Amino acid sequence: MYVISNIDGMISRRYRRIPIVHFRPTPSIIIKWIVKFVSEKKVRYVYDLGCGDGRILCEIARKCNVRCIGYEIRLWLAKEAYGRVKRSKVEDKVLIVYGDMFYADISKADVIILYLSRTVNNVLAEKICNEVCKRLYVISVDFPIDMWKPRVIKEFDTPLGKHIVYVYIYEPSKSKV
Repeated sequence: MYVISNIDGMISRRYRRIPIVHFRPTPSIIIKWIVKFVSEKKVRYVYDLGCGDGRILCEIARKCNVRCIGYEIRLWLAKEAYGRVKRSKVEDKVLIVYGDMFYADISKADVIILYLSRTVNNVLAEKICNEVCKRLYVISVDFPIDMWKPRVIKEFDTPLGKHIVYVYIYEPSKSKV
């Protein structure tokens, strides 16, 4: 994992894996909806696993005043995300990690954002069940988590087609994988 620090911009290597999903920018209408959703909840930490260009994290940090951590396995996207963080002047609220999200410590997360694939989401659900010990919102764009029932399903029509956002509430005492 490379950490692109919000303190000095240095990169340090820890873990590396081949990307398994394609990068798809999240449509702006969905970003606005996610920001509104997060702003209505009492949260301190938002994680974006597969954060891509970092747009979601920058908007959340700017409008919701929460700490944001993004994991991205592609160096060029991690650099782009870090550049966006600096241009948005939210370095004190956003940390971009160049590395494998499967090695991420997600125990502090109040919200996890995913735009990955159904298969990866299902593997991450197991990771969440094993590592998170508190109530957690999981927001997934376009791909459901098969073993969980969504609390919210929101459809969006965009110029690039229809998108669906699934919102799950993970509660450790009630969830089993």
